[in-house]
Amino acid sequence: MGTHAGQSAELYLFEGFSLLTWAEASAHRMAMRELGQQFDEDYRAVGSIYWGQGWYPFLDDRAGTLVCVDTEAGRVITFFHDAPERPEVAHSIGAFWRAVADAMEAGECVVDEGGVRLRQEEHPLARALWGE
Repeated sequence: MGTHAGQSAELYLFEGFSLLTWAEASAHRMAMRELGQQFDEDYRAVGSIYWGQGWYPFLDDRAGTLVCVDTEAGRVITFFHDAPERPEVAHSIGAFWRAVADAMEAGECVVDEGGVRLRQEEHPLARALWGE
């Protein structure tokens, strides 16, 4: 997809999350696996893990929060770089995209030059993405 004068090269999905390219997702996954080796012991002390071996990021907010497919559990989770919580966003990748499509079809989204935004911050999908 090309850009025109005045357009951003990034298309955001849901308030600042952008869809990762395959190269970006692979780079994130490699970097996070290395960090996981450093931080897992600390996170296990609070009943969590830093990074799961079967996690594949596909959305990024460019501030350290990633939305990932957990291939071991078959679910979609949010990874926060600075918190041990790894909330489930959807029980599967299909359920995640179905929730996105349902929100769009129901008119619960605004689509503008920046991408797709949910109309309400309290929307269940927004709360799930941000772990609230």
